[in-house]
Amino acid sequence: MTNPQSLLHLDNLSKDSILSLLAEAKNIKNSENDVSSSMVNKILTPIFLQENSRTFINSTSSFVRMCGTVLSVPLSNTRYGSKWAEPIQDFCTIINSCSDFVVIQSLDVNTVFEFSKFCDLPVINAGNGSGVGAEHPMQALLDLFTIQQIYGERELNILMLGGKHIRSTRSQIKLFRKFGHELTIMSPTSPVDNKDIDEICKNEMREVETLEDIDLKNIDVIYHNGMDENPDIEAGKEYKITRKRLEILKFKGKVMHSLPRKNEMGDCLDDTKYNLYFDQMRNSKYVFQSIYFNQLRESLHA
Repeated sequence: MTNPQSLLHLDNLSKDSILSLLAEAKNIKNSENDVSSSMVNKILTPIFLQENSRTFINSTSSFVRMCGTVLSVPLSNTRYGSKWAEPIQDFCTIINSCSDFVVIQSLDVNTVFEFSKFCDLPVINAGNGSGVGAEHPMQALLDLFTIQQIYGERELNILMLGGKHIRSTRSQIKLFRKFGHELTIMSPTSPVDNKDIDEICKNEMREVETLEDIDLKNIDVIYHNGMDENPDIEAGKEYKITRKRLEILKFKGKVMHSLPRKNEMGDCLDDTKYNLYFDQMRNSKYVFQSIYFNQLRESLHA
C-alpha cells in the first residue's frame, strides 16, 4: 500500500490542501517558518532513472538546506540497476531500512507507481514518462506558486505551448484548471496515448494552430514546455518564441518554461520583463521544502 504521505500526483489533493502547501512555501521563502534544522538525522534517497539535473539538484539541495542528509545511490552499482535486474520489492527493502524520504523520476510511466507500492516511506514523484498516467506534480506546484507570487489568486488567461502529452503539461493543465485559470493550447498531435488530456483539450479548452490565431494582448502567461521528452525532437518555427515575435503580437504578459529549453526559446528573453522561468527555478526549493516539511509532520501524526 502506498504511503499516505507520498506525492505521486495532484488529482486527489483538494484546493485547500494545495493552498496550504503553497502558503507554507511562501512562509519558508519569507523566513516566517524556519525549517533549516527540521531534517536533522533524516535521510533522503533520490532515485533518478532518467538523466536530469534541474529536479535532482533542486530536490536534494532543498533537503540539505533543512540539515538533512542525501544518500545518492549510483544505480549502476546496485543489483536493481545492473544486469541482475533485482525486483523492485527487493530493492525497496533496502531503501525502507536505510532512508526516511524518497524522490524518484523514471523514463516510463509505471515504475514510480510500482516503486511506491513497496516503499514504506513518503515518496515524491519527480516525473514519470509521458502520455496517460504521466505526472510531474512538483513542477505544476512550483509553477502555480510562482504565478501566485506575481498575480495572487486571480484567475488568468494562460496559453500553453508544446506537447500536451509531456508529464509537466499534463499536471499543469489539471492543476491550472482546478484553480479556475482559462487555458488555451497550441500543441501538435500527441505521439503517444494521451487520451485523457487530449479529451480535455478538445472539449474544454480553446485550441489554436498559430500564435496569430489568438489575441496575445489578452493573455497573461505563455507557458512553453517544449515539444517532447525526447531531446532529439525540436520545435517547428510556429512554436518558436522570440522577443521580436512577442513584441509584434503586442504580448505584455510573462513567459514560463519548465526547462531545459531547446530551439523553441533561446536566451533573447532572459533579460526582459517577459522572463518568469528563472523565478520558477529559484522558487523550486521552497516548494520542495514545504512538501518535505509537510510529509514529516504528517508522518509524526500518523
